[in-house]
Amino acid sequence: FLILLDPFAPHLAEELNEMIYKDDYTPISEQSWPIYDNSLTVSDSITIAVQINGKTMGTIDIELNSDKEEIFKMIIGNDKFLKYLEDANIINKIYVPNRLVNFVLK
Repeated sequence: FLILLDPFAPHLAEELNEMIYKDDYTPISEQSWPIYDNSLTVSDSITIAVQINGKTMGTIDIELNSDKEEIFKMIIGNDKFLKYLEDANIINKIYVPNRLVNFVLK
């Protein structure tokens, strides 16, 4: 954090560095810049919208590129959406990959 703070507040960053690392003090200007790791920015799950008759009723977290039948089962089994689906006749299930799920009810 201090390395990132140094370009914006060099005096403050250096003072904090001296206070924190009394025993093994090294000036911030001699330390290396953090290395970017692209693998840390990639997520294995996504949040998709769940609609019932075109109205968004909430969201659900799923694994990226999950099977659509598995997603439908997850939503129907979820207590948050069960109250909308339990007494209704599902006419159509629409799935837009990695975006949304829409249940058309009658």
